Amino acid sequence: MAPEQWDAHVRGPIHFETDAWGFACSIIEMIGGFKPWDGMSAEEIFSRVVVRGQSPSIPAGLPVAIFKIMKGCFEYDYRKRPNFEEILAAFTSPNVLFKEGDWVVDNLWGHSTRIGIVKKVLGPEAVLLQYCDKLGETVVCNGASKLNLWKNPIHVGDMVRVKPTIAIPRFSWHQNLQGIEGAVAEIDKQNSIFSVKFSGSKEVWQADPVEIELICSGIVAGDWVLRKESGSTSLAQRTPSSVGIVHHVQQDANVKVAFLGRETLWTGSPAGLSKLSPFCVGQFVKLKNEVSNPRFDWPLKKNTFWETGKVSGILPNGCLIVDFPGRLFNSKGWFADPQEVEAVTLSTCHGLIEKYEHLEAMHWSIRPILCLLGFLAAARVGTVVSKQILQPVAKKKKSTAKEVSLTKQVELQTPTNHEPVADGKQTGGQTWLLPAVANVLFKEGGNNSS
Repeated sequence: MAPEQWDAHVRGPIHFETDAWGFACSIIEMIGGFKPWDGMSAEEIFSRVVVRGQSPSIPAGLPVAIFKIMKGCFEYDYRKRPNFEEILAAFTSPNVLFKEGDWVVDNLWGHSTRIGIVKKVLGPEAVLLQYCDKLGETVVCNGASKLNLWKNPIHVGDMVRVKPTIAIPRFSWHQNLQGIEGAVAEIDKQNSIFSVKFSGSKEVWQADPVEIELICSGIVAGDWVLRKESGSTSLAQRTPSSVGIVHHVQQDANVKVAFLGRETLWTGSPAGLSKLSPFCVGQFVKLKNEVSNPRFDWPLKKNTFWETGKVSGILPNGCLIVDFPGRLFNSKGWFADPQEVEAVTLSTCHGLIEKYEHLEAMHWSIRPILCLLGFLAAARVGTVVSKQILQPVAKKKKSTAKEVSLTKQVELQTPTNHEPVADGKQTGGQTWLLPAVANVLFKEGGNNSS
């Protein structure tokens, strides 16, 4: 089974391309004589196909067109799989990848870099292409297996606009026309150029097909939208989510949207939809305050508050796969209804407590690291404070010890009461003078006449 068939309400929607997966499995069994995942239990197949995104092995030696179409049938996202018209063409001409007039997408760098038209088929993997950036000059492509058909080509009469990611279009558009809807007036297949005409303007503008996209009432494929008819969120009457992703813009001015809780695509007028800011992988989210009974289980923090998680994946119907890096155990593989959650950033948190809790939600090691840093900071501050307090005491003790040492030295150098002191120093309350001075003063032993 295709990944979206495992609980289609959660992993859906189911579409015509869903059958391409089962068809390819049947072809493998017919060619190889064995069933894909033969001998494995349902749990093991679920783990491989749904959780890890693996696909069955394709037998070697198949013609180039059949091998490429089989590989496309096992794309995880059904929107990238071929339809049965493409599958029939591959089995009808197994050695021909494309035919003249096919629009192809060059995904050389992993995204749509160029869109061109096949002018001539030169061989099994060689085609002659015309791109609009090389007017009048065709390009030989020897690796045609790396090209893909343009899944939703634009036709005359379709409403288009320049993609917001295109800052400067290849063919200079007036700045006021960017973001405005226009109608495709003509397609020049000789040069792969689209001509677009805008309401109220007589001038026709040229466009590179890779730079424009289908639009309907301001909505394009890939937009996140809110259906104005809200569904019930009670457990007894759970209805599909009101937030979904636009998958297709049709020529009849309707759009096809995938909603969580619906097994198939919703088709309707864009008038009943309003655009929302998209969720993206790596974004932190939490349940809204008004949500008391979420569609899916959601962990609690201290059995009181909802945890903050990180979006690790987005399913085609908008269902969010959320991890909780702030939890050491049971942190991966939770689901969330995009209608019930809101994006959280550090700047949207109010107060230091909320900001700290958001930091904790980023990784379970944040708290022990901060505790360790706090302990080291406290130890450092304690050391500095203790030095400031003990330093004066130490200086005082040192000064006192020095004074005591000097006193002892003086005592050791001071004579007793019975010993004379030189230079008239006083000892024991008496003054002792040198003999020569005494003779002069008291005329002892001197001349009496003088």
